[in-house]
Amino acid sequence: IAEKFLGTLVSPALEEGGGMLSDTVKFWRFKNQINLVLKAKDFLEAKGITPSKVLPKTLIPIIENGSLEEDEGMKNRWSSMLAHAADNTSEVKIRPGYPDILKQLSPLEVKILDTFYNQVKDKTKEEQDKKGIIKEKVIKFAQISGEEYDVLVENLFRLGLCRTPSSKGGVAIGDYPIVLRTYDFIELTPMGIDFAKACQY
Repeated sequence: IAEKFLGTLVSPALEEGGGMLSDTVKFWRFKNQINLVLKAKDFLEAKGITPSKVLPKTLIPIIENGSLEEDEGMKNRWSSMLAHAADNTSEVKIRPGYPDILKQLSPLEVKILDTFYNQVKDKTKEEQDKKGIIKEKVIKFAQISGEEYDVLVENLFRLGLCRTPSSKGGVAIGDYPIVLRTYDFIELTPMGIDFAKACQY
């Protein structure tokens, strides 16, 4: 009974391998790992970059977590992260926590993050600090409910990728600013901008 129930939970991508589920999962993950590495290789070759060694504490989480993805857009982001890590000429640093952050994001959350980033990537630091996005625009763009938006943005806050504009100041008591929690207008944190760069190559 348990095996039958488990069969209803298995993704069609896993059913292609046939055989025992554990063997099928291993094969599926291995295939994803190979594709992730080859895509990163293609990214580097397109720029004429010779890959350099990647530290195991960066390489292993990228390969392991990236192998679990089904979404093509997410697979590209894992490959981009690996390409940056292997590119010693890249200005983008793959910080130790970035693979862990990416594995906690859904494709929609990453898409929203990219939308924010594309608004500010060509701006100066001063302009970036003044650029945010309004809740209604995200809801319309992503075609989600206000409730779903709040949950997604809360996760981006939790991971330190987004903040409210009031996080930088505003009303203060003495030297201490009062931070107003709102989802109606948000912006990327400096780490959010840096992380978004790490997911694009």
